[in-house]
Amino acid sequence: HEQDPECRIALAICLGEVGAIDPNLLGGNIDSGSQTNRIGDNHEAWRLSEPPWKSQIHRYELALVTKHLVVALKAAPTTQDQHKIAFAIQEVLASLESHAKFSAEIRNSPNDDDDKDSNQHSPLAKSEKKLSLWLMNQLAQAGVLEVIEPFSVTNYKHQNIVSSKPPPFFANTSSYYAWLTSWCRHMIERSNENERSRWKTLFQSCRSAIRSASGTSVAEFLLPVLVLDSICFGDDEKTVVQEMRDVLSSCFCSDTNSQTTHQQNAANINLDNDERQKAVNAIFMVIDTLQIWADKETEERHRSKSKLSSSKGRSPKKSADHTTELNWPLDESIICITELLDKLDLPLLARAASFVGMHARSLRYMEMEARRRIADDVFNDDVETDVRMKDNENRGPGGSIAPLRAIDLGLIQTLLGQLNDFDALTAVAREYSRLGGRDLIDQVHEREVQGDWSGALQGYEQMLQMKRVNQSGLNGTRVEEQSLELQSGLLRSLLELGQLESVLNQVGGIFSQSKNNQNIYNRLSPSAAEAAWRLGRWSLLENLVKETVSFSALDEDGRYQLSLGKTMLGLHKCSEADATIALTEARTTAMASLSNVSRDSYTRAYPHLLKLHALREIECAIPILCTRVTTGISEGSSERELETATSFRESIIDSGNRSYGWSKRIELASPEVVGSTIILNTRLALSRFANAPEIEGETWLTIGKRARKQCLFHIAETALAHAAGAISSLPEKDRLRVVSIDHEIQMQLAKVKHATGESSAALMMLERDDCEVRKLLSLDAAKFKKQISPGVVREFTVKMFAKRVLKATEWMAESGLKGGSEVIHRFQLVIRLRPEWEKGNFALARYLDSMLEARISAGIEQFRVRGAGDDVDALRERALAMDTTCHRYLLDAMQAYSQALLHGDKHLFQALPRMLTIWFDLTSIDESTLDSEDLQAILLRSQEQANTQMRNYMKAISSYSFYSALPQLISRVSHQNIDTATIVKKILTRVLSRLSPQAMWPLAWLQNSTNDSRAEIGSDIFKSAMKHHAQQKNMKMHDLLNDSKGLFKFLIELAKYNPKKSSVRTFSVKPWRGTGSAQLIDFVPPIQAALGISRASSHRRGASQSGSGDRDYFPEFIPRMRSFSSQVQVMNSKARPKKITAFAVAPGHTLPVLSKNAESRLQPGDAGEMHFLIKQEAKGDLRKDARVQDLNSVINRLLGASRSGSHGRQRRRLQLRTFSVVCLSEDCGILEWVPNTDSLRNVVSMSYNPQADVHSSRRRGKRMTNFGDVSLRNNFQKCQDMYIKHGNLVKAGLMFEEECLKPYPPLLYWWFVQKFSDPHDWFEARTKFALSAAAWSAVGHVIGLGDRHSENILVDTSSGECVHVDFDCIFDKGLTLPRPEVIPFRLTQNMVDAFGPTGYEGTYRGGLTSAMTTLREHRETLLSVLEPFLKDPVINWKRQRSQQKQGSKSAFTGGESVEAKRSIKVIDGRLRGIYNLRNPNMKKIPRTDGVVDQEDEMSNILPLSVEGQVHRMISEATSHENLVQLYVGWMPWI
Repeated sequence: HEQDPECRIALAICLGEVGAIDPNLLGGNIDSGSQTNRIGDNHEAWRLSEPPWKSQIHRYELALVTKHLVVALKAAPTTQDQHKIAFAIQEVLASLESHAKFSAEIRNSPNDDDDKDSNQHSPLAKSEKKLSLWLMNQLAQAGVLEVIEPFSVTNYKHQNIVSSKPPPFFANTSSYYAWLTSWCRHMIERSNENERSRWKTLFQSCRSAIRSASGTSVAEFLLPVLVLDSICFGDDEKTVVQEMRDVLSSCFCSDTNSQTTHQQNAANINLDNDERQKAVNAIFMVIDTLQIWADKETEERHRSKSKLSSSKGRSPKKSADHTTELNWPLDESIICITELLDKLDLPLLARAASFVGMHARSLRYMEMEARRRIADDVFNDDVETDVRMKDNENRGPGGSIAPLRAIDLGLIQTLLGQLNDFDALTAVAREYSRLGGRDLIDQVHEREVQGDWSGALQGYEQMLQMKRVNQSGLNGTRVEEQSLELQSGLLRSLLELGQLESVLNQVGGIFSQSKNNQNIYNRLSPSAAEAAWRLGRWSLLENLVKETVSFSALDEDGRYQLSLGKTMLGLHKCSEADATIALTEARTTAMASLSNVSRDSYTRAYPHLLKLHALREIECAIPILCTRVTTGISEGSSERELETATSFRESIIDSGNRSYGWSKRIELASPEVVGSTIILNTRLALSRFANAPEIEGETWLTIGKRARKQCLFHIAETALAHAAGAISSLPEKDRLRVVSIDHEIQMQLAKVKHATGESSAALMMLERDDCEVRKLLSLDAAKFKKQISPGVVREFTVKMFAKRVLKATEWMAESGLKGGSEVIHRFQLVIRLRPEWEKGNFALARYLDSMLEARISAGIEQFRVRGAGDDVDALRERALAMDTTCHRYLLDAMQAYSQALLHGDKHLFQALPRMLTIWFDLTSIDESTLDSEDLQAILLRSQEQANTQMRNYMKAISSYSFYSALPQLISRVSHQNIDTATIVKKILTRVLSRLSPQAMWPLAWLQNSTNDSRAEIGSDIFKSAMKHHAQQKNMKMHDLLNDSKGLFKFLIELAKYNPKKSSVRTFSVKPWRGTGSAQLIDFVPPIQAALGISRASSHRRGASQSGSGDRDYFPEFIPRMRSFSSQVQVMNSKARPKKITAFAVAPGHTLPVLSKNAESRLQPGDAGEMHFLIKQEAKGDLRKDARVQDLNSVINRLLGASRSGSHGRQRRRLQLRTFSVVCLSEDCGILEWVPNTDSLRNVVSMSYNPQADVHSSRRRGKRMTNFGDVSLRNNFQKCQDMYIKHGNLVKAGLMFEEECLKPYPPLLYWWFVQKFSDPHDWFEARTKFALSAAAWSAVGHVIGLGDRHSENILVDTSSGECVHVDFDCIFDKGLTLPRPEVIPFRLTQNMVDAFGPTGYEGTYRGGLTSAMTTLREHRETLLSVLEPFLKDPVINWKRQRSQQKQGSKSAFTGGESVEAKRSIKVIDGRLRGIYNLRNPNMKKIPRTDGVVDQEDEMSNILPLSVEGQVHRMISEATSHENLVQLYVGWMPWI
């Protein structure tokens, strides 16, 4: 029903109701790509896997009849069409029956005895027999038996009355269907006349079906095979090539640069864009199919080392005697396909794809053309060495091996802009400028796609002033067209900037100079119409609508703008009918635009969804607004206006459903102010119609907020001024109810002033009531309470006042205007005003914490002056122990943190880790180290107060909050302060009692610890939780905890078990079934989705007491584990981990009664499988992996909430793929299996370059990933020895390039092309790979993640996402390896190659910049999370494990404390912009190459900007001189 207008309108309403949800909120699995392809269907993958030489004709016949002919029959509009399809079904069934009769398998089947005596296979003779059992089964499995079976006894005949028309077909066609039918009929007739044609019977069977419009899919299905048949067996290759070129050239037949004859032949085509797009897409489908068939076969033949044969084809696996002659000649087919594709120029394909809106496909063709030009020089073995010496000179930006031509960069810029890849666009623009081909119009287009409308406006004005179009020498029509393009761009920029009067003035001037020029009117009137309705110029809008002669002459955007203007005009006139009709027109236009991009990504469709979002809100408002008072003053008119405004708010703004009104819908939309203007502008107009200044003011305020957050301060100031004006227009009696809006406007204006450097002005705006602040500060508690009582001042006034005081105080402290007790008193005033405000309490806690650190630092300096030593940790502990002021700050900070946690969870991941850290720091001080008894008494008293505070708050703070800090709490169960250890134990017991299904997994290792003390504590915690459940009569949870010990034991024993024979890859076990009443299905599976917490929108008070609120933080519907499989797989790695499978069922599933054997196999009622990796670490520590995954989860929250980006229109979808790591003991654990992943090494090994010579050793990646290649290892060792043994690093780097890089050129780019055949899937996968690699690079550098060899980096083969594993080598421990890992992250040549033509300069650099910006903006949050990690006394962050099994007192030695402090300092430096990754080789190895290697100490002190830091990181990661120093097993050449 794609073309059904009613269905399209209904779909538009549904999409508008859902709303334009921000793409970043939907995650990464929202781009369907090929699923919406017109030509491609759900069985395209089948066809790609079935080239004719590998298949049999009956397989194609089955696919044809079950998937296409049945659908065509049901869709046939007339009886004649039905007969055409029925004849095809009849003929295909006859052929299938023939196959069934003579197939060796069917002939030997006892079920077909009835058919053995029949020798007739014609449809005329089938009336006396039934279908064979084999065919009936095939049709029944496809669900079409009832539809198809009657045609086994029909007697249709076909008469060829009219012969097909001769070529060319496309040049004279009137529709896509007519062209496709004519071409296919011609090829079928030629095939029937050709004795060599293999599948002529199949084609002849369908000759009638393709003549029906409902049989279009049949023709599309056969088209690739028909083309292959024509070029292999016929003499029609020239005709086929010409036809394909005619279709492709029709897209730009009007191009004045076109000179080829086939474009002239196509110039008379009378097709609209939609029909032409279908034809072009059909040609691309044929090209893709043939290309994939040929490439895959070529590679498979190489792998199997089969020899080419020109006389024989490859026989199918199972062939009957009578079908041998139907086999296709393999070699001839591949040669013909190659010759055909060589005649279709890639630039021609790219331009055609671009014209019909297939931007990703066009970009891929352009890139492939750039790579084709360098294929011979880079990938062929016999190229002269001196030719390759020029390779570096010819490289593209960012290390790309395929430079782009200047002539192509303009088109590539346009394509990247359409695909919203602004980072790559910027890199291409820089390259364009370097090559000298970039002019002003290119710069303007770049600014437009980046959302820089001010810059675009300046560019358009400059071009118009220069009158450049008049100097081009083109004819008058072309000059006028270019002038209109510039004027349209100018108006577009003015509209985006909100300069509406300028739009009307500009259009009015042009119209007055060009009267009666309908072309100019059609191009410019839509912009004038939008400006008119936004300004309320209704008479002008009415004239514009009336003077539009034909909507069909407008483009889609113009039709939408004028239709929307007509809708607003109908609302102005209170004409519900006119408004509804115009709204339907606007929806129809928006859906037409959406259908053109629906095959692309969701991001491409998003602007059109914004239109549908806005139209739906208008539609909901029409019934109310069309009954309002519009003219005159009558009795009761003001009451009716108020009634309309009230009804408008209640029904539209709040939407009846309070959870999904206007405010919620705009929250879910993109936060970019420029992107959401479509929605906000319509809301402004609707608010004015409803005479609701309050709503109008709120909408302007929303615009102002969004603009401020994106640093668009000029737009923010304008919007906030409009908001203030709307509020001021309210009558005085109504001003009181909008005082909160007025306050927020002033707050936002102050923030704008502060952000633009006007700090004093911002403070003055907030401190208008400074005397009131001083007055309140001077009041005692009783007078203060009386002063702010509800009888004196409204509650919301108190909240607003507190908000202003808090923000002003933060700015004062930040700028140093005030400090110390004065600032603390102001923070305390905020809390006295709003005691339950989380933000106020957290702000006070942070300031007290900063005062604490400043006081400790001052104490350390004093001790140093007195000669107390240089041990920073000892001095810090001493300063904290002896200073009572430090004690006061610490206790007050703990109090404030606790209050913040009681009243919200927005700052949970900052407040709780820091509160626990300072608590543990204070109570871990041994009082015996103090000389004075008085000091000892003071310290003990302070420690007791800290413990008392925690004892009081541990029941008040939500158990969910403590669950988020379980690792930190578990690490302190053996704390040396007995009271502290007791409190920690009680907290853990409470968490396990409240959150038993989830908390039992992270607490497992404590119960199974090899340290007796910790194991006893863990056992006590489980027993106490079980006792709690027994008291609450919750025996289900009691039994679950009781049986968990058996489950943990089963998993630990499985992890430790190693088969005696190293060759064993699988073995059988008896699956765990439980020892008591609890079964496996009762356990929450140890996966990220089940154990990871997700912060709710707001924390409910009192939830912690009831426990009900804790469950809201975990997904309600998580699959459960029915049973483990009895088969265990042993993975092929040094640690030999085991992969186990659990069969998943839906929650609440009732277990069927199964036998023991059936229980451990997949059953029909199962929802699927879960896979886990169970391993025992001999040297590493899985607890490190678990802690890093916790850190990554926090970072993902920061990345998801961040709006940082180099462009206003782009929020990069940055995230780290995390997975669950559960430690079962110190050395054993269970890891969530990451599905659909393969190592970077294996992915490169599978890659091949189809443009390289088939016999070239450089064509395939298997050669460069073969670590067993002795010559490759020796070459690398020779390069490395040049530095290690001879000290010549410069020469070593050059040798590495010549010996290890040039002979092994990168191939990973082609893996993405071959893995993701659909261009949109390809572009999304490549983008996701670049962005995920960038995110991991940023995080890896900050936390010092090492050991990044090619097996520890995985690639998701279903999405392209980069996934890192194995986090044992962290916090710069890679620098301590025998061959130090001296690079910040892995960025080798294959990774750069996969990023595309801009290399690391495009999407990757943009993503890395955005990720580093986010991490640096949240420096304090990350440090508060990292500090407990590093101070964990249980985990030894060094590689040695000698102390892991010791007690807590000895585990965290003084040396490790220093190491932890050093790591924190290094990480803090990186988060400030300092590049402090020091290469230890520089001091150990003297250089002999004449380069003085003196590290610039200032570079390790002075911070860089984000851009400077990113540049340094990339330079170091790609430096050949650094890569040559790495361990050979790291394989830096990959």
